Amino acid sequence: MKTYFHIQSPCFGRILLLGLCLFLSGFWTPIQAQPIQAPRFRLSNLEGTPFYSTKAKGQVIVVSFFFTRCPPCIKEMPELYQFMQRKGLLRNLLFVDSYVEGLGIQDAPDTEKDIRLFVQTLGIPEANTYHDRMGAMTKNFANLELFPQAKKSETLLVFPTIVIIDRQGQVAYVQEGSDTKIFEILERLL
Repeated sequence: MKTYFHIQSPCFGRILLLGLCLFLSGFWTPIQAQPIQAPRFRLSNLEGTPFYSTKAKGQVIVVSFFFTRCPPCIKEMPELYQFMQRKGLLRNLLFVDSYVEGLGIQDAPDTEKDIRLFVQTLGIPEANTYHDRMGAMTKNFANLELFPQAKKSETLLVFPTIVIIDRQGQVAYVQEGSDTKIFEILERLL
């Protein structure tokens, strides 16, 4: 005698499908239709050493955009630095100050002197600190429409913003504003 599983409720199929979707969502990460290639960039840190994104292929790059009067940046930057230090991955951690006149900011832009004092206070080495003097790098990232919160605010960038570039040079993750989940994401991507 064969036994068939049959439920009379018309909602059962929808409930089963919803449950299956919820179950699978915990294991699968949605994949973008088209990966976004990160723009190439070259910046020099406060020590004068250049960083070429093209030379970092095959490595994860973490870019943290900040400015010196940003309260969430003050909290997040030392935590991010310490996390990357524990992982031994400081070489590709870039704290980028892009609070410059070229981006059309309303108040005084950050100067190199401001940035030096700021990172010294936070315990961030100048080797990991960059000044996007003309805002070119920031504009190139913003032109990819990676920053929806900034777009809603009618600005190029919300501070802090973290961009993670994967080993293939593609944008793997963008976080606008401060959120501790960044460390979980980094843990998976590094």
